[in-house]
Amino acid sequence: MLLKAEFLNAGKRENLKRFSFDMKCLALAIFKLSPRAYRFLRGVLPGETTLKELVYSIPFQTGFSPAVVNKSKHVVPLLEDLDTYVTMACDEMALRKGLFYDTRDVVHGFVDYGSGRTTGEVADHALQFVINWLRKPLKEAVATYFTRNSCPSKVLKVLICENIASLQRLGIIVKVCVCDQGSANRSAVRALIEESGGTADNLFIVNGVKVFAIFDPPHLLKNFRTNLMNFDVHFENGKVAK
Repeated sequence: MLLKAEFLNAGKRENLKRFSFDMKCLALAIFKLSPRAYRFLRGVLPGETTLKELVYSIPFQTGFSPAVVNKSKHVVPLLEDLDTYVTMACDEMALRKGLFYDTRDVVHGFVDYGSGRTTGEVADHALQFVINWLRKPLKEAVATYFTRNSCPSKVLKVLICENIASLQRLGIIVKVCVCDQGSANRSAVRALIEESGGTADNLFIVNGVKVFAIFDPPHLLKNFRTNLMNFDVHFENGKVAK
């Protein structure tokens, strides 16, 4: 593909070079994997401005992903019951603040919880929900939101229920909800358990389906290590390990 693009654009000035959609996708993949490799091959690849225009042309909206809905309509009916079981994880990542205007006459960058729930605050975090199929080596992002600092526990509780219910309507059954031990996550999970009757420490119910809430093991190990480093360990015989 690189050789074909080089032949097609041989002798043309930079602003007259043309690239196919597949070539742009390949260049974008190379740029994401290694910006250094992209710069090394820049002579035969589309420029960064072209790649940005490609990214901006991809339809995107906050909330539950329409792509998941369209894909599930064709895939889920063909699966066995056990193959529809998934885990759902949610996590946040920091973003650089900024407002961006795209050609669809929309300004991005504000706090947005989907379904028109926006505020005038500038977002600095992204919250994403991802599902992992229990019996298949597949994972997929199902929803994205923009928050400021951290998503409030009351809002997070609503988003967890909404996404689980949306997946259930598609025939995808969430059996486990995974998150880290952030204060908002713990408060949201605790509220869900209490609303479900509090019959178990890590179980809540959405539309009659039991969902087990767990904290992700890497963070548990990290916090366990931190506690061992910062605090003493007291044993029953009175001994203390510092």
